[in-house]
Amino acid sequence: MNQNFVFINCPFDDEYYPLLRSILFTCCKFDLHPQISETLNAVKSRIVTIQEMMEKSKFSIHDLFRNRSRSVDEFARFNMPFELGMDYILTRQNPEKSMIIFDKNPHDYDRYLSDLSGNDIKTHNNDITIIVKAIRNWLIKYFQEGPSYAEIIDEFNLFESDFLEKMKNLKLDINNPNDLPKHELIKLMYAYIKATRT
Repeated sequence: MNQNFVFINCPFDDEYYPLLRSILFTCCKFDLHPQISETLNAVKSRIVTIQEMMEKSKFSIHDLFRNRSRSVDEFARFNMPFELGMDYILTRQNPEKSMIIFDKNPHDYDRYLSDLSGNDIKTHNNDITIIVKAIRNWLIKYFQEGPSYAEIIDEFNLFESDFLEKMKNLKLDINNPNDLPKHELIKLMYAYIKATRT
């Protein structure tokens, strides 16, 4: 298990993408290496890759945000609760592992995953400031020191402005920033944070 790896289980759609960027940036500010599922090998089972990421990661962030269908005849997706269950077992087996669980609204999980009742589930109401503050306060318990959540938010907002310029320089469509591979986005975040520290 790597002490600097953090597994992230969340939606990947365009609506959620600003939240995802804020999560990744907060992790990078703590020098953590986000483990996020992207298809790297069409032959290898995606779920096997996800399990390997979980097993390697001391930390995990789970957001159950996308818990209901949004249109008629659309199925709700259960990948996120399923992955949470997998990681929950690993965390029970290894007390060194730690996870934080989010949902959009208070007690939504009581209606679709009632076994979580009694756990400390954080809610973010789709608000970047709330989710950054919760992740920062969770991580500071392990690292003892680190940036304030206000510092992270301010720097993230500056990165967001710079990010659009970098997208243009890379000849990427700024109207579809989600098209940028996650590992490339993380690399840009690390480079930005390193540059601003000096």
